[in-house]
Amino acid sequence: YKLYLKPHFGDKMLADILDRDVVAAYSDWAKKTSFSTANKALYLLSSLWQWCQSCDYLPKGHNPCEYIKKGKNKKIEVKVLDRETYKKFFETLARGPMDSEHHERFFHVIKVLALTGCRSSEIKNLTISEVDLDKKVIHLSDSKTGARDVKLSDVAVSELAKAINIARKLRSPYVFPGVKDPKKPIVDIRKPFMWILENAGLDHRRIHDLRHSFISMGVNMGENIMAVKDAAGHSRVTTTEGYSH
Repeated sequence: YKLYLKPHFGDKMLADILDRDVVAAYSDWAKKTSFSTANKALYLLSSLWQWCQSCDYLPKGHNPCEYIKKGKNKKIEVKVLDRETYKKFFETLARGPMDSEHHERFFHVIKVLALTGCRSSEIKNLTISEVDLDKKVIHLSDSKTGARDVKLSDVAVSELAKAINIARKLRSPYVFPGVKDPKKPIVDIRKPFMWILENAGLDHRRIHDLRHSFISMGVNMGENIMAVKDAAGHSRVTTTEGYSH
């Protein structure tokens, strides 16, 4: 309600909302977020409208939400990195702290994402207490599929050790402290990520494609599928098999 309905209708009575107001709101939601999010906001407004009608607060027979033609999100195209594009990606990533306007910590986060196959939120919110450098493992206490361990390569351990050293100097509980507020985790890494793609000459892709690339590389190189499943934190092996591109 606060994010979507209130900005458009917070100062209006429901009876004063016109069809064109709902059309304008839906268009704005879809433009700023996605069709799926816009459809959820529309459903919320429609449900509220129907409840008011059931209680005789609004006349029955007309609900402006019912006349909106709902859109559908385009199917997301997964773009994984192969050996050649991985090389370009890492070479450009290494130049980021020196050649871009973005803080170097953003590039450290992106590098760890590429080296671990973790989800973006898992690394951005990673705390120092969840990392065991001696055992080369991350103990994720709250991942998408529940608590799990992520084994680390030597390169990933080295990168995390440097990050933790900086975080401790900033007295932050997070491995990657926020640039403006070290007491909070780092947030949006999209602009630095896009800088890497542009300067590496790579096509547009999502940050989540780093995870697809990591898992796909493991599967296609013949790694044990169950080991890759556990490393990825998938609950079903069929999900891991689907990452083979």
